[in-house]
Amino acid sequence: MHMISESNLIDLTRKKFETWESLNLDQLAEIFDEHGLMFDVDGKIENKSQLIEKMRKENCLLKEFNFQNTIARIYGTSAVVHGEGEFKFTIAGKLHSSNLNFLDVWIERENGWKLVSTHYNQSA
Repeated sequence: MHMISESNLIDLTRKKFETWESLNLDQLAEIFDEHGLMFDVDGKIENKSQLIEKMRKENCLLKEFNFQNTIARIYGTSAVVHGEGEFKFTIAGKLHSSNLNFLDVWIERENGWKLVSTHYNQSA
């Protein structure tokens, strides 16, 4: 097991968004745990393969992200990253801009830190 810093965890979350933005699906698949889930703003839950397929079909493209007020907490071999930010994305070709809160849950595996759950909801 390797110790990880809070700033390194925030970097992992930033990498998740960057791989989504660049549509680097192989790298995104590497970031997510095999049993990872995404809880979308609309309440829909997608597993890793559903998320990758949605991006492969370019149904949901991240165009730009700017997050702030990000906090990471480490609990042994588990960690959470909380944050908020402005996200611009297209859904079925239509551009959207939203202020979102997000929560990423990371766990340490034999092959590094993996994202097991990512949650999004609208900011107030």
